[in-house]
Amino acid sequence: MSYSFQLKNGDLQTNGSVLALVHGKDKLLQDVDLWLKEIYRVDRFHPTYGSVIESFIGNIISVRSRHEIEAEIHRVLTNLQNLQLRRLKSNPMKYTPDELLHSVLSVTTHVNFDMIVATVIFQSVAGAVQSARVQVSA
Repeated sequence: MSYSFQLKNGDLQTNGSVLALVHGKDKLLQDVDLWLKEIYRVDRFHPTYGSVIESFIGNIISVRSRHEIEAEIHRVLTNLQNLQLRRLKSNPMKYTPDELLHSVLSVTTHVNFDMIVATVIFQSVAGAVQSARVQVSA
């Protein structure tokens, strides 16, 4: 089982006088959210971490933008799966089935004037189905 510090709106959360931890399906949800919202290549030690979704801000929102964002979400989550697989192979005890991304069930985008909202529905290896939202405003 792996743990991460619990984040809410980018801020560390506390549990009394200690930092709160997240694990299991909540950790997977937080990981997916962070991978989709982090700027691509911001971490020199993990060059495939993050996404280019933020680069759509300021551009004209079109049908093509929607498809590009959907493709980017699939690319990012494939990278997350690849990282999890590499870590799982090197240390099989590192993850529980709740923490492993099994598949992306759907990615839907909705355009509302100058904003795109993408909803990602995904499934863990344990079978838990969760969703994450990403919003891009022009």
